[in-house]
Amino acid sequence: MYERPIGDLVEALRPLCGKTKIIYDNKEGFPPLTIKARGLAGGKTSIRGNLSSQFVTGLLMAMPLCKGRVEVEIQGTLVSAPYVDLTLRIMEDFGARVGRDGYKKFWMENPSGYYGGGSRYIVEPDASSASYFLAAGVIAKNFVTVEGIRKKSSQGEAKFAEVLYKMGARIDYKGHQPKIGLFDGEGAPVYTSEDIIAYNNGTLRGIDIDMDLMSDTGMTLAIVALFAEGKTTIRNVGNWRLKETDRLHAMATELRKLGATIEEGPDWISIDPPDQLIPNVEIVTYDDHRMAMCFSLVSLGPKGVPVIIRDPGCVRKTYPGYWDEFKRMTGQA
Repeated sequence: MYERPIGDLVEALRPLCGKTKIIYDNKEGFPPLTIKARGLAGGKTSIRGNLSSQFVTGLLMAMPLCKGRVEVEIQGTLVSAPYVDLTLRIMEDFGARVGRDGYKKFWMENPSGYYGGGSRYIVEPDASSASYFLAAGVIAKNFVTVEGIRKKSSQGEAKFAEVLYKMGARIDYKGHQPKIGLFDGEGAPVYTSEDIIAYNNGTLRGIDIDMDLMSDTGMTLAIVALFAEGKTTIRNVGNWRLKETDRLHAMATELRKLGATIEEGPDWISIDPPDQLIPNVEIVTYDDHRMAMCFSLVSLGPKGVPVIIRDPGCVRKTYPGYWDEFKRMTGQA
């Protein structure tokens, strides 16, 4: 995380801080930080929308804790907007209603913290992590079922299954009534959970697609592209360059090792798969959890090849049990 830029978020927080002080411990613009907290005074601030929706949602979640009126203005276009909608919906479930002008401006007149929410709250699984297993079913031409993510999920990444469908994969959804009793106004059960079943009994086709609303799963798509016929172009993922590493450059570098022909632009990447992947190459993960999980998929299916993943332990950041689950899925556990 020391390599992940956080300067824009810090500069957006400072106008709201009042007497709270934020100090960089080492490198300007990067963690770690020391915060001498005296609460958030409120006020007006702005942040660029094309960097990370995580910066925006972080500011939104802090708004109810301010002591006075607070306003956040978004400069430019907001990336991964569904996660802002999801954040605002959950905040409202806990008593914090935020005013908004689309994705341009958000405000609270009289912040009063959080409250309520009930004794039970259903939280969906992480759709980004689910993408690796959905892709595995498609690449390996086998059935893989991911539990708990709704077709109409607010998570942008949940639509990754639809991207696989556009490439020629088979995607099925199976609804489940939750164990606790949730019902609509007419007494019908509310299906808050679903299984997504992914597999492939034909040929995958390369596609040209905008992945702005689900940019993290664009990395998974780049691996699926190795198993498709024709070129795949992934667009509007410039925020890849602002993550744990420059993911656009990292993906391009490692995909070329496998024999793919790669074109890379400022916010896009094109993958033209080789007739045969090069086996036993060493994949550098750049201490990035998503690089490790993505490239593990290269080993699957009738067209897969063995790969060597350097520093596989970097998955501990978000999914420490990934390799155990991977082994279970492939019958090695």
